[in-house]
Amino acid sequence: MSNEPSLPSTDPFSRAAIDMSRSRLITTEAERASMAREARHLSEHGYVILNAQLDARALHPLQVILDDINAQTRLGIFEFEGTQTHRAYNVVSQTRGFDALAMDRRVLAIIESYFGEAPQLSASMGMTLYEGQAAQPLHRDTGHYPLPWPRPPLEVNAIWALDDFRISNGATRFVPGSHRREDETRPSETPQSAEMPAGSVLLYDGALWHGGGQCDEPGPRRSVNHIYARQWLRQQDNMYLSLPQEEVLKLPKLMQRLLGYWLFGYTLGVIDGRPPLDVLKERHGKP
Repeated sequence: MSNEPSLPSTDPFSRAAIDMSRSRLITTEAERASMAREARHLSEHGYVILNAQLDARALHPLQVILDDINAQTRLGIFEFEGTQTHRAYNVVSQTRGFDALAMDRRVLAIIESYFGEAPQLSASMGMTLYEGQAAQPLHRDTGHYPLPWPRPPLEVNAIWALDDFRISNGATRFVPGSHRREDETRPSETPQSAEMPAGSVLLYDGALWHGGGQCDEPGPRRSVNHIYARQWLRQQDNMYLSLPQEEVLKLPKLMQRLLGYWLFGYTLGVIDGRPPLDVLKERHGKP
C-alpha cells in the first residue's frame, strides 16, 4: 500500500490537496521574514501600525481621487455609516487609483504570515469623516461569518490614513487583545486610538472590537480601507459583477487574484472544472 499523500488528481478534497493550495502564497519567504515582528504584534494584540509608508507626494493624488469619489457619494443615512461621513463602497469598482495600496506587499506579507495562506480582497471603501461625526459604536467586522469559537482569524483590515489620524478628528478606536475573546459582549474598557501620521496603515484582525472616533475638527479625515479575508469565505463586495470582465483582464495578475479570480483547494472558484481566468481569456479571445 502506498504511503504517498492523496494528490488533487485523485482526491481534490484531501488534506494534502488543501495544503498544496495553501502553499501558493503571494509573498516570498524573505518578504514575510522582514515583516515577522509586525505579524507577531498583529497576532498578539490584534492590530499593528506601519507608520509613514507613503510620503506627501504619493498621498496627494490619492486624496484627489477620494475627494472626486466623495463628490458623487451621499453622506451616511444611519448611525453605523455615520451621518457626517462619506462612506464610499467598493472603490475598486470606481477607480484603479487605490490598487497599489491593495497590492502592497508589506501588508500582504503580514496577512499571509497571520493567515498561513493567501488572502482575497473582500471589500474596499473610502471613509471620510467631518466635524460633528459622533463616535461609531464598537463592533467586530467578522459578524457576518457565523462560525463558532474557537476559530482561526477570518479577516484583516488595512486602513490607509490619507490624512493625519488624531483623537480630535476621529482616529479609529480599538480594544487591544479583544480579537481573542470568544464572546460577543461589547468590551467595557476604554478603547485606545490609532493616532498616526498621514501615509500610515493600521492593520487589525476583523474580530478586534473597534470603531471610528468622534470628529471635532472641520476635516476631512480621509482613509481607504481594504478588507482581506480567507479565500474560502464569501466576499463582502461582489467583485465579479462590480468590474467589467474586459477591465479585469487588463489588471495585473496579483490584482486579479485578490479580486477572487483564482482557485482555492482545486475546487473553489471553478467554471466547468477550469480556472476562472482561463475561461475569461477564452471568452474574450485573449492569449
